[in-house]
Order: sequence, then structure tokens, then C-alpha cells
Amino acid sequence: MLYLILAISTAPIITVAFRLSNKYIKNKMMMFFVNYLSCSICALFFLNNLSEYSNEELTFPIWFGIVMGIFFLITFLFYEFNIRKNGIILSNIFSKLGKIVPVIITLIMFNEVPTRLKIIGIILSIIAVIIMNIEFKRKEDPSNDCLEEDNEENERRGVNASFIFLIIFLLLSGITDSSTTIFKHMSVKELNGFFLLFVFGSAMFLSLIILIIKHQKIGLSDIIFGLIIGIPNYFSSFFTLKALESIPAQVVYPSYCVGSILIITIIGVIAFKEKLKIKDYIGILIIIAALILLNI
Repeated sequence: MLYLILAISTAPIITVAFRLSNKYIKNKMMMFFVNYLSCSICALFFLNNLSEYSNEELTFPIWFGIVMGIFFLITFLFYEFNIRKNGIILSNIFSKLGKIVPVIITLIMFNEVPTRLKIIGIILSIIAVIIMNIEFKRKEDPSNDCLEEDNEENERRGVNASFIFLIIFLLLSGITDSSTTIFKHMSVKELNGFFLLFVFGSAMFLSLIILIIKHQKIGLSDIIFGLIIGIPNYFSSFFTLKALESIPAQVVYPSYCVGSILIITIIGVIAFKEKLKIKDYIGILIIIAALILLNI
């Protein structure tokens, strides 16, 4: 349970750093490169002795880590984009809702069937997120002129576009989060650090290639925010893998999901003055109930 709490605690640091970076960074890709460079260094530091493992045992962490590293970078790009466009609360909610995907994968691929209470908790988590994202249409005012109607139509189009990006981000987050569950079942836990090394290492080299191609200027703030994001980014994955060693995935991921949502929602309201509606408060109460059920 300690590793699960630590995993939940590291997630808000990444989100807040992304939110603050919008004002200071000059080169987003440089920030991503430093982020994955620091993750790779952390992975090297915690790497176990590999001499006792066969080539066959080492092959899966290598190729699977490289593939997932590509997805990690793409997901981070969408994360940063959605935070700028949709705020940290909504972006974080969709990110954490993606953690339902690993639960479904464990059910289908590995037959990890959750208890009834946990199923109710998962369903409540989904309902809460849906409630928090429902937009109730206002009645049209006949006195509005054509210009106001055009503005409303453009606004609706903007919301739809934002929602599409959030859904894509949700799916990408679900894919990257599923990597830890798949690795847990298809490899040995002692190779967790080796797997993470190739995940973050491949994302680092890909971001470096993009960085070289773009030829953009680099600022000190890009490096600083890369470090601020990178260290908790590594330990978020590290603690999640550790938590999965002793706690079922259908408990780890939903708990991580709702716990992070609550923390970042509070930070968004207090620190960044993001406003919540009545439906958002209802959703938060449902999330708390879901969190209790998931941990009974």
C-alpha cells in the first residue's frame, strides 16, 4: 500500500510542473528530452545485475520497452497540449480515466476478476468522470442576434475539438499504463528497472532526434522543468510497478486514478483558480465513494 500511496503522490508534481512550464519554457522538446534523460539515469541507478538472466528473458523488456517508449513520448505531447487547452483538472481526469484500460486488459488477457465491490467502484469512477464532463445546454434566447449565434456555434465546435483530443489522450494514457500490467505478467519483477530503462531511453532518443531536426533555441528553464518533471515521472512508473507486485491491478489503477484526480482537482482550484461547477462537486463525492469501495 505504501508504494501505491507514493505513486499517487508523484502524479500531481508532473501535472503542476506542466502547468507552470507554459509561462517559462522556450523549447518544449528540450524539456521532454531532459525529462526522459533524467528518467533514464534513474533507471540506470536502480538497475539490477543482469548477468544471471538469459538472452530470452532480456529480449522482451528490450523490444517492449522501446515500443512503449514511443507511446510514452506521444502521450506526454498530448498531455502538455491538453493542459494548455483544457486546464489541469480536466486533462488529469481524462489521464486517470485511462487507467481503467489496464483493468480491462487484466480481465481479458490475464483473467484477474475483481470483486463485486471493486466492480461497483470502477463503475462509479467512470460515472463520476462522465458527470464531471457533461455540459448542459442553455435555452436559446430569441433576442440574440446572428453574431451571437455564430459565436456560440464556434464555441461548440471548439469544445467538440477539445473533447476529441481528450479522448485520444485518454486512450494513449490507457495504452502506456497497460504496459506495466503486461510486463508484470510476461516478465520477472527483477527486470522492472531494465524495462523502464528502455522505455525512457527510447523516448529520450526519439525526443533528441526531433530536437535536432527542429533546431530550436534552448533555455535554462527548459532544462529545469525537464528535471522537475523527469524525476517524479520515473518514480511514478517505478512505484506503480512495485505496487503491482503485492496489490491486484484492479485495485492499483482505479485507486491511483481517483486519488490523483482528487489531489490535482484541489491544486487546480486553490493554486490555479480553476472553477468547479456543481456537477464537478457531485463527481468528486462519487469519486471518494469509489475510492473507498476499491480499497475494501
